[in-house]
Amino acid sequence: MPPRLVPRCALCAAVVASTIAGAAFVDPAVGAVGFLDAQGNHADPQIALTERGGALVATRVVAPGDSARAISLSSRPGPTSRWSAPRRFGALGVSSHRVAMNERRDALVLWRTPKGLSGATRSGPTGAWSTGSVPDSSTSQEILATGITRQGTALVLWRGSVGYRYAVREPASPGWSQPRGTLIPVDAELLPGGAQLDASGALHAVWRTSEGRIETARLNAEGELFGIQIVAMASATAPVLAVSGIHRVIAWQGAGGTPMLYHSNSGVNSANGRIAEDTSIRLDISSRGAALAQWTPAGSAFGGAYWTPKRRQWTGTASAWGEGFLRSRSALFADPEAEVLRKRIGIPAGELRADGTELQVVHADDRGDVLALLTAPGAGSFAILRRREGERTAWRPAAVAGIGGARPVVAGNRRGDLVAAFLSPSEFADGDLNSAIASFTPTFRIAGASVVKRRQRISLRLSVPETGALRLRVTTPSGRVLTSRRIGIRRGTRLVRITMPPTAGRYHVRAALRASDGRGYSARRGIRVR
Repeated sequence: MPPRLVPRCALCAAVVASTIAGAAFVDPAVGAVGFLDAQGNHADPQIALTERGGALVATRVVAPGDSARAISLSSRPGPTSRWSAPRRFGALGVSSHRVAMNERRDALVLWRTPKGLSGATRSGPTGAWSTGSVPDSSTSQEILATGITRQGTALVLWRGSVGYRYAVREPASPGWSQPRGTLIPVDAELLPGGAQLDASGALHAVWRTSEGRIETARLNAEGELFGIQIVAMASATAPVLAVSGIHRVIAWQGAGGTPMLYHSNSGVNSANGRIAEDTSIRLDISSRGAALAQWTPAGSAFGGAYWTPKRRQWTGTASAWGEGFLRSRSALFADPEAEVLRKRIGIPAGELRADGTELQVVHADDRGDVLALLTAPGAGSFAILRRREGERTAWRPAAVAGIGGARPVVAGNRRGDLVAAFLSPSEFADGDLNSAIASFTPTFRIAGASVVKRRQRISLRLSVPETGALRLRVTTPSGRVLTSRRIGIRRGTRLVRITMPPTAGRYHVRAALRASDGRGYSARRGIRVR
């Protein structure tokens, strides 16, 4: 039997569905936690997650002496699929890597070595991986952006000794194109969070010039800039960017550490407070333009601001944290006082006061659910908490695992799928940190009376993850259908009544849900008639 990964987190309770080591698979069930690659010492997990639940996780495999020698990756085609056995690509001296995946599940992994940029691409969920090097990239200093368009074209933007360079790889091409220069000034400062690919395949970038101006533009397939815009004339730091559809949001530090925020629908605004030194700003934006900025403020534990289409202005204080793109509410904010916050979330007394313990909202989906990451480095643990429909419900655990003090990387999509990649202490060799995963997928459940009287009409309690069309059937154990019913049903906990057969015996209630977005769910429950 493989060793079981035992959560050491006392911050909340969660169900650990399975832990599988070595080259085995990880079950994607609710709260499932397990190893992806349990051999060697890993670093820097990276996640790509699509809106349909396809996912890719890659880490660097580090040899003794902290010299990385390979890239390890695992993927899954959908939210109910198993993770693939780990696959490794030799990359001696690899110092950084990035991943990307589109909705067709074309995948890309790029890494940097002393010889330049190399990568592996895959067409579709079952295609073969093809590796290749980016020409003339030996002077690359940092990978700034990677992505795959809807048509499967892979791209990479990096900083080199001669400025910012750009290369693409077409689906039918045997290799990467020759690097193309961009019109981004050579002396400009562009952060990895300052470039992002939008849904149409255009690459957006924002940078700080040597004079301190904030400029933004899009790059076409030839690396040329268009739509150049000066956002601000002075800044203290380089900006970060988030793009969704026609909407853009940009954030940077102004004079004295003041949070400066730009929204494409409202221009430049400043937020309250001051951003602490050596911290970064996190940004996200929805397809409707609702935006969230989060940072660590000086002298406080939580900081952030949000922008909603309805109010068309930024709201927030330096002593609040929030998530600002819920479907029907403008924001989720918590009291900055640790004790009040602890009681609201239901964390045991004293846990939020421990050194290094931090609560951070990491994602909100279109269903109105919010995910928060609670880390406790002193306890070597993290917890992922889920709050359904924003402020209307209490926090509940989604997944939990011991991580040896390392902060996990968390990705979620609008439909509610969650993937957290982290490093777990080895069960086999002292000192090793293995590549591990925690995944959460919305599920469809049936509850209700398991024993009923003949001809009785019973109520079944359904936990419905999405609004859609429901098909409910009563069958014999062999599968013969006795009763069938079709209804429309809304997301949430719902009661559905059904008449049981007049003959005593055992039966199955089978439910199939087709969500409005096309995703399918199924559930089954055994019921006895007497």
